[in-house]
Amino acid sequence: MRGSSNGIILNQAKAIYHRTNVLKVAIPLSSYCFNLPKFRHFSTNFDAEIGSTSGLSKAGPLGPPLENLPTFAPSMLHHIYNIQKTYPDAVILTQVGSFMEIYFDQAVELASKLDLKLAKKAQTSPEGNPTVSFAGFPVQQKEKYEKILVRDLGKTVVVLMQNSAKIGNGSSEEEKRPVSRILTPGTLVSESFVDQDSNNYLAAVKLSGTKHVSLVWTDVVSGKVRYQIMLHDELGNALARVNPSEILVPQNSRRLDFINETISVYAATAKVSPYKFPPKEMLQVESNSTESKRFYLDSLPSAVQSAYVGLIAYINECMPEAPIDIEDPTEFLAKDVMQIDSRARSALEILESPKGKHGSLFSIIKRTKSFGGGRLLQEWLLAPLQNIDTIKQRQDNVSFFMNQSYVFIRQLQETLAELPDGQRHIQRFGANGSDSSNLLLLASSVRFLKVISDMLERVGYTSPLSTLLVGPLELADDISKTIESPKQDEENKISDYTTSPQILASSNYAYLRRYLPVLLPVTPRLAELHDRQVAIDEKIGRLHSELTQKFGRCELKWSPGHYYYVQVPTTAVKGERILKMNKRVSYIETPEWTALGQSQSELDNDLKCAEKELLDEFKERLGGYRPALRKAFAFADEVDVYQSLATLANEKNMVKPIFIENDTKESVFNITGGRHVTVETGLVLNATSAGGFVKNNCHLSSKKPVVMISGPNMGGKSTFIRQNAIIALLAHIGSYVPADSAELTVVDKIYCRLGAGDDLFNGRSTFMMEMLETAAILRDATSRSLAILDEVGRGTSGKDGIAIAFATIKHLADRTKCRTLFATHYGTEIWNLLDKDTAESITPLQASADLDSSGDLIFDYELKKGVSKSSYGLMIAKMAGYPDIALKEAVEVQNNIS
Repeated sequence: MRGSSNGIILNQAKAIYHRTNVLKVAIPLSSYCFNLPKFRHFSTNFDAEIGSTSGLSKAGPLGPPLENLPTFAPSMLHHIYNIQKTYPDAVILTQVGSFMEIYFDQAVELASKLDLKLAKKAQTSPEGNPTVSFAGFPVQQKEKYEKILVRDLGKTVVVLMQNSAKIGNGSSEEEKRPVSRILTPGTLVSESFVDQDSNNYLAAVKLSGTKHVSLVWTDVVSGKVRYQIMLHDELGNALARVNPSEILVPQNSRRLDFINETISVYAATAKVSPYKFPPKEMLQVESNSTESKRFYLDSLPSAVQSAYVGLIAYINECMPEAPIDIEDPTEFLAKDVMQIDSRARSALEILESPKGKHGSLFSIIKRTKSFGGGRLLQEWLLAPLQNIDTIKQRQDNVSFFMNQSYVFIRQLQETLAELPDGQRHIQRFGANGSDSSNLLLLASSVRFLKVISDMLERVGYTSPLSTLLVGPLELADDISKTIESPKQDEENKISDYTTSPQILASSNYAYLRRYLPVLLPVTPRLAELHDRQVAIDEKIGRLHSELTQKFGRCELKWSPGHYYYVQVPTTAVKGERILKMNKRVSYIETPEWTALGQSQSELDNDLKCAEKELLDEFKERLGGYRPALRKAFAFADEVDVYQSLATLANEKNMVKPIFIENDTKESVFNITGGRHVTVETGLVLNATSAGGFVKNNCHLSSKKPVVMISGPNMGGKSTFIRQNAIIALLAHIGSYVPADSAELTVVDKIYCRLGAGDDLFNGRSTFMMEMLETAAILRDATSRSLAILDEVGRGTSGKDGIAIAFATIKHLADRTKCRTLFATHYGTEIWNLLDKDTAESITPLQASADLDSSGDLIFDYELKKGVSKSSYGLMIAKMAGYPDIALKEAVEVQNNIS
């Protein structure tokens, strides 16, 4: 690409992105919101009609600070006290100058958890000097502590930011420190601690009649909304698939009692927020919206409308100063995707392993380079397809990228890796106020999309990008011509400044602006203002030099209390007007600095107004291109997933699975030379097996739907049954699979009965959980399902366990005819109990083991036909270091048991 036009565009895009991506602060223009709402969501008398939404008050144990706040307390404390009464269980963070502070009992409760010093503020009163507890930290560390509160401690955080424009002019505390943000797990947008690799879903649950429930969910960052209507007992699997970080449930709804148990299962990983859903009539379509839009919203089921309105109300309450654009809800049809219950997702370690994300299936197969591509791959893994035509389309796309040159794939990956997170930047315009740095990032994103479009066009890949980017490219060019990027050599200096009112209102603001993206003098008005800025800078520089010569050292400053003042050494003060002093420094007033400071402040306001006009124009244009940009970024995400799966297939020597149409109702699952991609990768990385992973075959059909695997522990039984479930999952997302060949009919559901675990909170033993899971498989599985079961019946007495294991495998073979992999230590006992007809439906496989010269077990991990006569339990115990004397007693008992 060197020397080509594409290379030039890529280099320009990289330059813009790298110069803007490092910014840690927002410029003053951040107060201007990008607000192009499709709906006038709520009427102005929302609070009067519904009352205060108390769903935000369920975050934790913290209660109101005092029974009654004394009347002599400062107005700010009264304001904080009232906010805490409105949100009694939320943590209130209040900006006081350059600090964020926590008051009352909350300070006592949280100071140690946040590693903050607990302090006291004395309050003068006729009764004496009572104190108020508080703790604080610098504004610059705000996101650090918000992350601890929201992510680590699970709190809701109400943020009261100081409005500098209202300070010192007789404004009320409500105006000086309004509620600017309410942080909850499901409404994180611009916060730096949002996991860019994962979707962050906010969900709402609402009953639909007497038998059904509606689930509506959105990732606030992308604004995409989906809904699903299902039977009550299907809610758990739907929540497991969506995996929301916060769930809204109707407040004080008696009718929800019967599904509270389902919701409570997810309380450990998701915040459950009771919320007073507003009437659906409060969702008002804009007057200029199309009739089809009105008809579409009215056509949605009532419960879906209600949950949708609840989501929007909650989001708007959490972000009162940052309107977020939420799309129309679209239906998620469960019949279109493979159903995987929550136990199966956990057992197959799809997104997380016992070590967290490391070692999960996602982490092993992920070759995506962009944030959006990584999130899309997760979505596909959690919702594999059932539609063969769509699966084959994905396979064709993967095949296309597999056949491209190594050089092309590397260039594509490099470009995708540089692509900013466009989907999130579009939404963050509302949350961040659409400052110029965000516009620059979007401009660079569009340029990267153009590079991707040109690359795909050269290799003949059909792409909609060239059409979608016509308008956005013009906008990107205009942005680049209008907004100046920070100087590369000054990037590190930016982090030394903050956007606190004191700095932004001082002469340091002019210095700060030189190293942040600013609007160039592209209009006569801006040119005039820039000339005035240069003149004022020169005057300030001369004044600073004169005062430095006079006092030896000085700083020109501003504060709400002292306005424009000069900080100089106290020893150098002679006859000046002193505002404040101590032994080291003094604050003095000079007419020259007061005049220049006021001129600078007036110029800043004029610049803001002039810049706002241009930014508003960009916002309006961007609003028109938003649908096209979302489609463009979504397409880039798909390209990233396809190249990722292609790269994986080439690296792991994977094959394209062949799907057989199920017209004859015949179920097939034929895997030759199958491998467990996660275990195989672990063996390579850890160099634990000189011979590598041992392949095994798996053949299931309608006539022989069950494979029973017996043999010793550590022989590979669990690996075998899991690897085939993973092969099925990968095949249904359109991926190639780790095998020599694969042929199958569509799998509608994957069930797993693996491992041991109890639910003591709900009074369920390990064996009860095992039976509940097994019963669900026997009851709900179909001939198109795939079930893997490991050691059914082991949680009870030997006779009971054998009986249960036998009944389970017989039911699956004779009645359900579900494709089943059944691992057991009761192989001989079960096989001897089976009648001839049932036995013909089951294929017995055994994991073999031999003894070496020293008497230790050797596993070859190759499954062979037959039933294992021994599980080698005592040999495994010996390998584990079982004491010799205990082992000897065990051998004696074993020999005496008939």
